[in-house]
Amino acid sequence: MKAVENRGRTLDGVVNPGKYEPFMGMVDRAAFDVAWEKNPDWILANMAHAAYCSEENIIKTMEKLGLNFECFYQSEFGGDGIKRGREAFLVSWDDKVILSFRGTEGADRFSFNANKMFSFFVKTFDIKLPKSVDVPFIPTDIFDDVNFSPVVYQDHGGAQGKSSVHGGFLKATKELWPKIKMDLQRLRNSGGKEFFVTGHSLGAAMAVVAAMMGDFNRVVTFGEPSVGNDLDNTINKHCQHIRYVNGDDPVTKIVPKFIFQPHGDKVEITEVSGADWRFDHSIINYAAILAPIVKS
Repeated sequence: MKAVENRGRTLDGVVNPGKYEPFMGMVDRAAFDVAWEKNPDWILANMAHAAYCSEENIIKTMEKLGLNFECFYQSEFGGDGIKRGREAFLVSWDDKVILSFRGTEGADRFSFNANKMFSFFVKTFDIKLPKSVDVPFIPTDIFDDVNFSPVVYQDHGGAQGKSSVHGGFLKATKELWPKIKMDLQRLRNSGGKEFFVTGHSLGAAMAVVAAMMGDFNRVVTFGEPSVGNDLDNTINKHCQHIRYVNGDDPVTKIVPKFIFQPHGDKVEITEVSGADWRFDHSIINYAAILAPIVKS
């Protein structure tokens, strides 16, 4: 993975953060503990960044920091034969648990099961196609991003509430949630833990939906597009929602307010060099802006 200065101030850094190393300069658990004590949101920003990395690199990073890597979650082939680009990972240590969702990845691959996608032709002409086909640079999670249709959200008990939520964000989170829910419950059964959920961009939106589905102490998001309306009706009242917005980050404005209202406590941050809409959405920049607070 690349590790260079001003890496977030490039187009590649914006769309392909998984190519760059998270937790820059952090070498062990002692440094991690100090950083968490000084500014846990910098840790969460780096967790949101790490979600863009491969499972192998996430595991290596968490092991270096002395954390317990619990699980990596990703989409499976759906009934239409398409594998979506939805991913998340779960990590724990001492009395803390962090769930981090991945955002839209520019270097993602469009994967599909040809036999399922073209089942009519397979059955009609009795042909066999590859089970998995990968086409580079077509991120399927964009379809989650643009599915703006509001959906009335049902609470934990299945009752229909007043909240409405972005249909694409809800569908994306629901696919991964059953396995995540089981692992969260397993960790919760051990008692005495605080639960955090985070993410960037699409991952930020999925983190908010997860906070609607489960019980978390804190949800911290970076570059979050608006997720829904009346979310206070479904997010646990004891769960604090912090929403970081960097400068002129365009993704935070992409969902019109007449469709969904922003939720959570907004925290505005800006780079020393000033706002720049071209690069302000980079999760690398979100982490870099918070980093000096940790080092002080």
